Amino acid sequence: MTEREYQDREAEWDRRFDVIADPATREAVRDFYRTFYAPEKLIRWWASLYDPDLGGFYYANSARDNEGFLPDMESTLQIVQRLRPFDPNEDLAAYLGPEITEKMIRFYQSKQDPADGYFYHPQWTREVSRAKVMRYTRDLDWATAVLRWLHAKPLYPTALDRAKETAKTEEKTPAREWEPNARSVTA
Repeated sequence: MTEREYQDREAEWDRRFDVIADPATREAVRDFYRTFYAPEKLIRWWASLYDPDLGGFYYANSARDNEGFLPDMESTLQIVQRLRPFDPNEDLAAYLGPEITEKMIRFYQSKQDPADGYFYHPQWTREVSRAKVMRYTRDLDWATAVLRWLHAKPLYPTALDRAKETAKTEEKTPAREWEPNARSVTA
């Protein structure tokens, strides 16, 4: 992003606050935004949550700074999703560069279970994830989305791929032919 584009984006955000009628409140919101949500500050904070050894992002500074916590798929997706608008070419892999891209691909692919195609984070274990349908289905969605943005694929067929293949197989099952002696029902 050029300096001019950055300034234009900042000015656009600043104009959004013009809908606030009270001048003191409007200025307070602008100050809050400049302090906490300026793109440069956000990107620096997000960068501090990245684990270069594991290729994923932590949820918060406290997770990053305390033993026992790991970067997770949801936090990684959320940060990467917010980085995408900063990429003028809409090519996340090129934007992140080859080293980060490869590490992030390995981060997601290493979470996939070849037995069922779902992605499980070791921090909440497969058993905990399977106990909560929303957990393992969201992890599947997040992993496949980020891999797609990075021009990569899961290592194994996903649970969704397997379900689609099963549906195709069932569609190929020959239809039962009409039996002439079968009782017909008329309206």
